[in-house]
Amino acid sequence: MATTDQIEARWNKIVTDAVTNLRNTTGWVAMVDLRRVLDARTLNRDTQDQNLKRMSRTRLIDLAPESNRKTLTDADHAAAIRIGDDDCHIIALP
Repeated sequence: MATTDQIEARWNKIVTDAVTNLRNTTGWVAMVDLRRVLDARTLNRDTQDQNLKRMSRTRLIDLAPESNRKTLTDADHAAAIRIGDDDCHIIALP
């Protein structure tokens, strides 16, 4: 059976690999695109959110709100992760 550290390391790799493969020239990835990758791996939303928040707290990823909210679609809003009072729509590696 895998240890907590092994599970976290596996999760970190899934997220960092996805962000690396999806990022654009700015280095940011839309959460909606990351969610598609994670959903395809059948990772449920609660598990995704818990681990993304952990990774953000430990500075393995950066999460931020989209500054131009007018460009956001319903899918973007649904994919956002709530950090404090902000809905974060984009993710990057520090």
